[in-house]
Amino acid sequence: MELLASWFAKPLVKYGALALALLMIAGVVAWVLNNQYNKGEASGETKVIDAVQTDTITKTEKARTDKEKADEEVRKTPYDDRVDGLR
Repeated sequence: MELLASWFAKPLVKYGALALALLMIAGVVAWVLNNQYNKGEASGETKVIDAVQTDTITKTEKARTDKEKADEEVRKTPYDDRVDGLR
């Protein structure tokens, strides 16, 4: 028992054990965070992001076509009719 106690009393062994314990704690924290990240992916986060992006693209495209139609209508209308329409 004294041999074991004297062996653990050495600074190299003491600090090595401390470093090993800290490394194990860091590994557990990394594992837990990775597990949380994977649960987020499994919960459908990607599907929600894709749906939002698709909806945004659709609305942007519709707004662009509406603007093009309005611009074309303005170009077709003679200037005097456009000015008279503002009064």
